[in-house]
Amino acid sequence: NIASPDQGTLSFEQTGVGSATTEDIQISNDGNAPLRVTADTLEDSAFRVAGDTEVEIAPGETTSLPVVFSPEAAAETTTTLQLTTNDPENDQTSITLEGEGVESNVALSSSTIAFGAVGVSSSTTETVTFENTGSAFTIEDISVSGDGFEPVSDPTGTELQEGDTEDIELRFDPTTSGSQTGTVTISGSTEGGGESDDDDVSAALSGVGQIGELGVSSQTLRTGVTVSDESTSGSITVENTGPDGTELTIDEATLADTEQFSIDSDGVTAGTTIAGGAAESLGVTFTPQTTEDGVEETTLTLE
Repeated sequence: NIASPDQGTLSFEQTGVGSATTEDIQISNDGNAPLRVTADTLEDSAFRVAGDTEVEIAPGETTSLPVVFSPEAAAETTTTLQLTTNDPENDQTSITLEGEGVESNVALSSSTIAFGAVGVSSSTTETVTFENTGSAFTIEDISVSGDGFEPVSDPTGTELQEGDTEDIELRFDPTTSGSQTGTVTISGSTEGGGESDDDDVSAALSGVGQIGELGVSSQTLRTGVTVSDESTSGSITVENTGPDGTELTIDEATLADTEQFSIDSDGVTAGTTIAGGAAESLGVTFTPQTTEDGVEETTLTLE
């Protein structure tokens, strides 16, 4: 069910060329099974779906599908977004997208700023350039929406003459995993004009928060052969297969049989933290408690 827009048309406010506006399509799952939705590629480059183009919605839940309008010319623009789903009664839905680009004397170097994949609890920055092509302009405010996005530099109060530019640094510091979107808006006033919506310029922000991922070199760890009352040991490699900037913390490392097997203290244990792309060794020592020949097995669990 497309909860919004309810009439099948998503309208964007007037947007300056070189700027961007974001509106959300609200999709709800009124059924009793997961709903998978895919947004097809848009033919008009003035519109794009921000974040994931494929989403899965649990029964009873609603999700937002953000769409960005970044006009390339001062003109009215219309296109159609096709949504394909696994709903047998409504497998395709068409939504009309309409917006109008207007001339503006202020613009950003890019109407979309992509931060890429960043580890949760890590951060990265991107710089966008604000340009004034008209009368003297004073930046009066910068606002950033979206979880994890924030301005690093504060251009408030900066006065730009015709042809002047100002670099603005933004940070993406995700606190959760998954695709995330936002908007940066810079507003101000033109000399002799005063503040108006035409003096606002915006860019769409996007990034992906990633967490550490556990990987092991083998599903079987062999300690070797030994006799009663003597020990032998073996090891596996534990790695964080997530990207740089992520951290993987081993909360628990346990053995089902603790009488004959023990985890070595000089390797991976509970509390060990492994950086993205790094690996460490986990050793296990076997000290048999029986005089009978045979293979002893246990289970090692990492959480």
